Amino acid sequence: MPGDPEVVSIFCCGTKAHRDTEGEAVADMFRWCDSDRKWINDGPGSGNWFTSGTHEIPKVEHLFQDDKWAGPLQWARGQGPYQVDEEWGKIKGMIGGRGTNDNVLLTLQWLWLEFHKRRFRVCNLTGWSRGAVTTIAIANAMHLAGFGHKGVRVNIFAYDPVPGDSNDFGGGNFESSGRAPIETLSPIVSQYHSILMENVGGLKGSVFKCISPAETALTQHRTYPLPGGHGDCVKWSKARNPAGKIGLSLGINFMSEKGTSFTADGNEKVLSDIQMLEEYSKLRRDWLESCKWNPKNREVTYWRSGTIVNQFRENIYFINPHHFDVFRRVLPEIYDAAANSKMIDTGTLAAAKTKCPLTVPVLRYLKVVRDPSSRAADQYEDTAFEIEVLPDMGEINQSLQPLQNALVNARAYNKTNPPAQTTKVWTLDEWKSASSVIFGSRRDQVAEIDRLLPIYHQAGRWNQIGQFRILFPMAAQIASHLTGKGIKSDRHIEMAQLGRQVVHALQNVPVTGRPVR
Repeated sequence: MPGDPEVVSIFCCGTKAHRDTEGEAVADMFRWCDSDRKWINDGPGSGNWFTSGTHEIPKVEHLFQDDKWAGPLQWARGQGPYQVDEEWGKIKGMIGGRGTNDNVLLTLQWLWLEFHKRRFRVCNLTGWSRGAVTTIAIANAMHLAGFGHKGVRVNIFAYDPVPGDSNDFGGGNFESSGRAPIETLSPIVSQYHSILMENVGGLKGSVFKCISPAETALTQHRTYPLPGGHGDCVKWSKARNPAGKIGLSLGINFMSEKGTSFTADGNEKVLSDIQMLEEYSKLRRDWLESCKWNPKNREVTYWRSGTIVNQFRENIYFINPHHFDVFRRVLPEIYDAAANSKMIDTGTLAAAKTKCPLTVPVLRYLKVVRDPSSRAADQYEDTAFEIEVLPDMGEINQSLQPLQNALVNARAYNKTNPPAQTTKVWTLDEWKSASSVIFGSRRDQVAEIDRLLPIYHQAGRWNQIGQFRILFPMAAQIASHLTGKGIKSDRHIEMAQLGRQVVHALQNVPVTGRPVR
């Protein structure tokens, strides 16, 4: 098989998962690993004695401690590395006759045999759930067993590391019991990346507590908080589970960068930046659905917020720092607009929609980026978006020309309170003062203008172009009133004057979306 001969790769399944599990990241990555220097540990509880029992973990810890050979049941894996007398003795001597747990011991022994067959310099580990915690224990056991002194470095990609309320970790120090710690990372760990799932709450959350082991200054540590349940990050083939596809891509990419080789079946699962952004947007969309499309409900979905650090938890769109970085690479124009001008042109929006057809609708729904061509955008015409699309003259004239036509025969405004002026749109108080009548209710177009005017004036503090766009529905209401009711309306003069103010505003397009301070 191809691959770097100086790299070994270890895969640790989670509870009840095993090497033959399909559609689960760890087992699939092991199958796709294109190297003969690889090892996999079946997860706790993955054996089935009512069938073949082929996934039972061999019980070997007591054999190390009592200086005994493996019996027939320990051969359930098939040909095991503990058959070699000489190397068995070496590993027993190195760890003082004791081990941490069966999977850690089996892995240590295999590593020792591989090292003496041909030295390696890098050990890459990945695991899910208890398997992820096992990778931490293996790294610590390797350090305590002396691999660090032989120049070996370790990299770990952990999928939601959870030891469980009742577990087989710990129970003594390495010297006296042979068990390695899981609370800290070994100094031989160069990089530790972990996916942490945020939506594990209630009774399950009290049992499935994830851990974040303390690292030394020698370790580069990165976390990927994701919304979803404990298993979502590895169940990549599950329908409507973008977290699984994101998790699988991150895991394969991490292992590949550290020297693990994969077949074409594995490499094709690595997402491009555009694909990754689209999956993140699907994940945010699903999150919105779980919140009944009301972002204000989002707090109740983050059950692990007290144990997982996520600087983007309060962000309306970005899920984690990695999502932010990917977005900045894929859509730099929109990122720059958010940071500076607060506006983009129609060409930039069209290019973004072509590149990321799933992302832009989510941004539109969240009122981050306006999409004037979307039918759904009509419901937001009275709202300023964070990033606005600069309207062209064709779009402006759709509102301006009907209003100008309606004003052709309108009567002049001759009142002094508020004064006659056309360079500034009245405030709601000024409009109500001008349009007050002794008899008659404020309904139809008048009521809608009453609603739009405060929105218009407040929108300037958010986005000037968003404020400008609110003139469109206001112009439509004024034109409708003037053409429908004419000079017979008790408010004709005031409505016409407001129309002239709106015309003037429509003829002066802002040059930036930056808010007015």
